[in-house]
Amino acid sequence: MPSPCAAIGESADQSGVITARRSQASLQGRSAQRERASVTGPRSGGRAVSSRGTSGDMTGYTPDEKLRLQQLRELRRRWLKDQELSPREPVLPPQRMWPMERFWNKFLQDPAPWKNLVYKTYRHSFLIFTHVLIPAWIIHYHLKYHVAVSMF
Repeated sequence: MPSPCAAIGESADQSGVITARRSQASLQGRSAQRERASVTGPRSGGRAVSSRGTSGDMTGYTPDEKLRLQQLRELRRRWLKDQELSPREPVLPPQRMWPMERFWNKFLQDPAPWKNLVYKTYRHSFLIFTHVLIPAWIIHYHLKYHVAVSMF
């Protein structure tokens, strides 16, 4: 008894899988239909793509996509142009200086050797005062009033 698939040109093999037998003419007819028609499908990325010629080459973007790409290119160009610094940039806030720093900057504008010597002497004396004399006074105070207190 012939299988019901035999009437439509298909046959069932031993495992029950239907194997289709198609003629060469039907394959050629379907490929000719594909070449003539414009296809919108999942492989075209949502674009209407048509194939031309017999090689099956796909052509370009839709007008909306072309416009969007042109706008993106223009935005990128504008962004890159905006990244270039003008001669006035970078704009930094004015420096705030302490009064002593302002004094020394004004004092040292004239590069006289005696002014440089006065500044070095000030710097070294300030360092000695803050790093030697004040800590020595703190240690002396602590020893005099907290450690040397007698119990009797």
